[in-house]
Amino acid sequence: MKKLSLLTLIAAAFTACSQDNNDGPGNQPSDPPVPQAPYILYYDAASQSLAAGRWGAVTTDNILLFKFGSVVGFTASIDNYEWQRSDIKFNPTGKNFTNYTSIPYFDESNMTGHLVDGYITDIYHTVANVKAGKGDPCKLVGLRANATDDEIEAHDSGLQLPSFSYFQAIYSDATFEWTTNPVPGGRLKALPTAETFLPQVMIRDHSQMPYIDAIYWSSLPYFNNDPQLGMTPHGGVLIFNDEEVKTNSAMPSGCGLPVRCIQALE
Repeated sequence: MKKLSLLTLIAAAFTACSQDNNDGPGNQPSDPPVPQAPYILYYDAASQSLAAGRWGAVTTDNILLFKFGSVVGFTASIDNYEWQRSDIKFNPTGKNFTNYTSIPYFDESNMTGHLVDGYITDIYHTVANVKAGKGDPCKLVGLRANATDDEIEAHDSGLQLPSFSYFQAIYSDATFEWTTNPVPGGRLKALPTAETFLPQVMIRDHSQMPYIDAIYWSSLPYFNNDPQLGMTPHGGVLIFNDEEVKTNSAMPSGCGLPVRCIQALE
């Protein structure tokens, strides 16, 4: 597998991203909310479904984090440093994950064909993979965790993970301003797109650690040839921080990061 020269890794210390599952309440669900741009993924308790919304309608308490290439979504709080099984809010697999490490995500054994931009969306997202906890979570917006195979196959959210080239095209010349103070509760606003970004709650080594970076997955896998770990899987990311905007970075696949969806590309 050929290394993509456009990508640069942020610190090797993040290689060990790790963390632990439960499903939501059993009340009669309401209809899923209509997705609202810019489409950050969260769990809607009223409909018990995966939802996509914008700042103002979505709080940090129900924003979901995902490993790269995973459709199992969990919440994170900077006030709760120990990951709990109850943090898992969206789990379409029917399986019970007892710890963070057991939550599935993209790895080298999942590779079929060539690494291409949009791989997770266009190739990796299948019914079989979704039932195994893997795929593009944006394509599942509006579904409840107990969706059948037929419902998963027929469902069309109209959304997808951003391609890596999309990040580069939209944000390569972006600047930002703070809309409020940094973590906790800070927001980064990208200019001129006027989108808001959450300073990151990074999942690492069974703890939840606040960062000033705002980091979001793309749909592009990447393998880093580490001298000690071998070919370790990563995902291309978009990074906003207090100094710059990075559109050419990657993070280890086992990290828990938020997902921003875009309208499905033709």
